[in-house]
Amino acid sequence: MHEKQECFDDNLFEAMFGQAIKEIFESSLNDLSSEKEISETYSLSQFHEARMKKLFVKNKQQERIQAIIKRSKQVAAVIAFVTTILFGSLLFTKDVRADVLKTITH
Repeated sequence: MHEKQECFDDNLFEAMFGQAIKEIFESSLNDLSSEKEISETYSLSQFHEARMKKLFVKNKQQERIQAIIKRSKQVAAVIAFVTTILFGSLLFTKDVRADVLKTITH
């Protein structure tokens, strides 16, 4: 019986604690200033705005370059794989195998 009471007390405490956290979180969100108030209070210089635009453009270009590099590597891997498969299939022919062996040995 005593364990059941402790379990009930723990569950009750957890529920009350969770509710208190939610209420504190909501009240802290309500205390925050709106975006309009913040933009009126703090303003960024034109230099900063221009610099940030340049950074965003540069970041976008780097992402594109990385995507192109990744695709290029994938294409190279596919080409190497296909070339290997095709060369291997050519070696099943006796004439081609003999010519390749002759080329390698001489």
